[in-house]
Amino acid sequence: MGGIGKTALSVKLAELVENDFDCLIWRSLRNAPSVEELLRDLIGFLSTESQIVINNSVDKQIPQLVNCLREKRCLVVLDNLESVLDSDQKAGNYRPGYRTHLGSI
Repeated sequence: MGGIGKTALSVKLAELVENDFDCLIWRSLRNAPSVEELLRDLIGFLSTESQIVINNSVDKQIPQLVNCLREKRCLVVLDNLESVLDSDQKAGNYRPGYRTHLGSI
């Protein structure tokens, strides 16, 4: 569903509400990073610890991310989410590697 203005609309909305948040993270999924990479990036950005050890296991990264999000009010925008959808399936189905974990975040 590219080219219908979803990103432009998201930018406008983010501009309207950005002052209600401590931080704003805009992450493009256009190149379909792995779930591990996405979580590692988010945890690294949000963590207040200068030397945080980020787990390699998604099952341990998710609680780490949740803990980071409890510390500050943050708007996280995942742009180009359609990049991680399975194009061979009906709407809402994620590609392998995303199916199990994105619903947990």
